[in-house]
Amino acid sequence: MKPAERSGRSVFEVVDVKSDGDLSARAAAEMAWRAVEDSRGYGETLVVWMFDDSPGARSLVSEVSDYIANRYERDRIVEGRQPLRTAVGQFSETVTWHLEEPTTENAKAAEAIRSVSSSGSEREVTFAAVAECIDHFKTTRLKFGVKTLFVLVTDETGDDWEMVDDLVGKVSRYQMPVYVIGSPAPFGYRYYGEDRDKQYGPESRGLEMIKLSNWGGDVAMDVVDSGFGPFALEWLCRESGGVFMSVRPEGGRFVGAVGSSWPNGASVRFPKDTMVRYAPDYVSAEEYQQLLASNKAISALAAAAKIGRQEMMSYPQLNFKSQNEAALARSLTEAQKSAARLGPQVNRMYDTLKEGQRHRDDITSPRWQAAFDLSFGRSCAAKVRVNGYNSMLAALKRGMTFEDPNSTMWVLESDNTISVATSLQNLSDRARLLLQRVIDEHPNTPWAMMADRELQTPIGWKWTER
Repeated sequence: MKPAERSGRSVFEVVDVKSDGDLSARAAAEMAWRAVEDSRGYGETLVVWMFDDSPGARSLVSEVSDYIANRYERDRIVEGRQPLRTAVGQFSETVTWHLEEPTTENAKAAEAIRSVSSSGSEREVTFAAVAECIDHFKTTRLKFGVKTLFVLVTDETGDDWEMVDDLVGKVSRYQMPVYVIGSPAPFGYRYYGEDRDKQYGPESRGLEMIKLSNWGGDVAMDVVDSGFGPFALEWLCRESGGVFMSVRPEGGRFVGAVGSSWPNGASVRFPKDTMVRYAPDYVSAEEYQQLLASNKAISALAAAAKIGRQEMMSYPQLNFKSQNEAALARSLTEAQKSAARLGPQVNRMYDTLKEGQRHRDDITSPRWQAAFDLSFGRSCAAKVRVNGYNSMLAALKRGMTFEDPNSTMWVLESDNTISVATSLQNLSDRARLLLQRVIDEHPNTPWAMMADRELQTPIGWKWTER
């Protein structure tokens, strides 16, 4: 596709954006306004402001609309510069126009922008809004040559995001840049936390990583900022020649600190200059399926990711009193039930990824390399921990003797050795190799962080006594 007209100057050169990616709503609004001003320098310009009407976007819309309205009110007429045409609308389940017929009067534009509200439903037809903008204003662009750009302000992905395949060709062909002020996508997730009414991601077209909770209830690794916008919005911006501007609150980098909303200051972020090598594949649904089919390791990863989230044992029983053989046997049998419930799904995830391991070295994309190695490494580790736990309990059931005759309790501890099965020891070694490769080859990335966190818990078991 032919890219949209560009002025040759990035909007990011105009505004001082912090290197860690923090961008306030006001700063994002300033960037959008500068993009409009940049376009005006090259000819007559129409800007269409389209605001999310859902209650969840209220704070973001309020900050951005207030700033933009103030800019209109302060805008001065400059001799020789074309007047700015402005249209204003908002959307949730439907699209509503506050200023459908473009005006060149700044006062009217400011009034229309100040009239936007956040009283609609939580359903957001974001891409239907873009489609309506295209239909409304393509004649202005094509027949009269007016430079036309759209600015969307929304906090979510959009419930109709699959429309993007039809829209990217149009905005590129008609040279209508789309700018979005919105939320970054959580790394690898459609949703944040348990709220399924608000979709923020993922950053990629499909799910590209297995979902496993942490063994033993350790610190969660899910609160990670992908460094990109939601796939469909980010792709629409890039393909049209616009920019997705992620609004993030200021905050520290505390792994596992969970805020009540997304985005939040507790989410872990990574350097933009690093993450640019790991950008998702911005392609159509058909092209994405072709990509998955092009390599068996990639297709295996995509299949494993669809299995769904697996909850590991948060608090496995590790202490077993040996004073009464019957009671010990009952205790061991009860503990084995948890592993038995987990085993089939963990084994299924591992077996799915194993089918693709011989084709891993054919992958050339750093993103897919990191994703496969992390997912296969974690699935190997999960298989060792679950099956190894069960096997260690079975070994104790068959009978073990204390070295110290005064001992009364068997204690199962995490360890990188596992004596009950050579196959599990080999798998433990394989898991550590894969996870360490992620750390070594993909430093300062979400995949490396997760691999490092996985390795902090030994991948295996040993019996000790007390």
